[in-house]
Amino acid sequence: MILTGSWRGKGVYNMEQFDPDPFMKVIGPRGLPWVLKTLDAPMDEVRARLERFRRLDARRCPPPASSSTKLAVEENLRLLERVKQESGAKILLALKAFSMWSLAPLVARYLTGTCASGTHEARLGREEYGGEVLPTAPHSASRT
Repeated sequence: MILTGSWRGKGVYNMEQFDPDPFMKVIGPRGLPWVLKTLDAPMDEVRARLERFRRLDARRCPPPASSSTKLAVEENLRLLERVKQESGAKILLALKAFSMWSLAPLVARYLTGTCASGTHEARLGREEYGGEVLPTAPHSASRT
């Protein structure tokens, strides 16, 4: 995409920042067919959840706020489970983005597995979360 000019920009970008359409057009012919399935989402429920989050004043949460955090995580996990069931997709947890390892047993009940960018994350995923472990390529960095 970058070499053909479909994706371009000045500076450093993550691939998520680029337009997905050029990528989606080429992956089917290259052996990864996909379909777009619209789920009947309870948008009122989603909007209410977002509004509750917007009103949250973290300064008023007594430490530790883990019980309310756990409830919020489980609520989101139930939504992800529904997406997983209705779409047939596998949903993996990115360990770099989620450092609450104490919730591994809870997460493992809802998600397919984890993705890991290194051996330590892969081990953590296998030992604490179970399920599938998808290795991802680490970003390369030039060394001077």
